[in-house]
Amino acid sequence: MNVDSINIKAIKATNLRVDASYHLSEGQEVKRIINSCPYEMLTIKDVSSDIFIGGRAKRVYVTKKEHGIPFLSSSDILQADLENVKLASKKYTPNLEQMKLKKGWTLITRSGTIGNCAFANAKHAQKLASEHVIRVNPNNILRQGLIYAYLTSKYGHSLLTQGTFGAVIQHIEPAFVGSLPIPNFPESFQIEIDKLIQESAKLREEATDALDDAVLYFDTKFKIEDDMQNFFTKRVKDLSFSFASYNNNLEVNSFINQYSNDSIKLKDITSKVFAPPLFKHIYLSLIPQHFDLTLFISS
Repeated sequence: MNVDSINIKAIKATNLRVDASYHLSEGQEVKRIINSCPYEMLTIKDVSSDIFIGGRAKRVYVTKKEHGIPFLSSSDILQADLENVKLASKKYTPNLEQMKLKKGWTLITRSGTIGNCAFANAKHAQKLASEHVIRVNPNNILRQGLIYAYLTSKYGHSLLTQGTFGAVIQHIEPAFVGSLPIPNFPESFQIEIDKLIQESAKLREEATDALDDAVLYFDTKFKIEDDMQNFFTKRVKDLSFSFASYNNNLEVNSFINQYSNDSIKLKDITSKVFAPPLFKHIYLSLIPQHFDLTLFISS
């Protein structure tokens, strides 16, 4: 059982919300800690030129890159590979400009797994994102990297997730993100954090370029013709496990035999290939199941 005293001002600030699960949440405790810091307190809205979801529109997907623009879901924004995603039609998808991302924005997942943040780098820029991603476009009051680092920290994540609502599908809204407090940190601290975030974003871009080069190399040297109709055979005595097993993929077997002189086995370059043992999963709840709330009314 959690017991705490809440000032009546905190009740009034939430439109007389008195449920204990809210006032005793980690997010509210984080707010009290942040408000006690020695720096001037701002809000995310104060340090942003815009906070929005990019609009909702019917999307028409295509298969050829020349006819489409990569479209990122809320889970895609966190991935290293931003190219192997769905393509939204340039011609038939409305409001494309509203859905485009720009470098330097902080991207926040607003539904499903809520509160995950990504710092938009050059690989995100000019790609599209769904309405399940909140865009925070910083102004010049606080530095871009500092805002992202704050929101993706333990404190920022607690603030983002304590404002969820919805009976079935929980989500957060841009207005709520804009209301979150953020300290006006000293300029020297902002420069230090922003430099680290910008450097990490650049390294991610370089890593993605290297990965693209590696994939292009394999796709070129060991090309698989998608449009060709091939027939594959295998002797029955060579089948392992069951007939339907993935181990008996005839196309893969043919590919391995074709390039056997240019390949080695995975076991030869790894110390161990294994699956963990099966076990019964026992889950624990980190959130107290019962709350008791005492309101302290100041005179």
